[in-house]
Amino acid sequence: MKSLRVKKKWVQDFKGLKTCIEDLEVIYEFFKEGESTAEDLENTYNKAKILIEDIEFRNMLSEEGDNLSAVLQ
Repeated sequence: MKSLRVKKKWVQDFKGLKTCIEDLEVIYEFFKEGESTAEDLENTYNKAKILIEDIEFRNMLSEEGDNLSAVLQ
């Protein structure tokens, strides 16, 4: 059951990122036409960047033993 929840979270995050990137493409097209501001474009870009970084970080920590705690000395 836990495995299913983890995979469902991956799919939800990927769909959210895909939607954000599509929004970024639309806002960029509006920006080129002068119908959107640079601030709107930058905000959407930063949101997409954060989502990508979160997914990449979670992917780096997706090995079998990565959910175990560690002791640092």
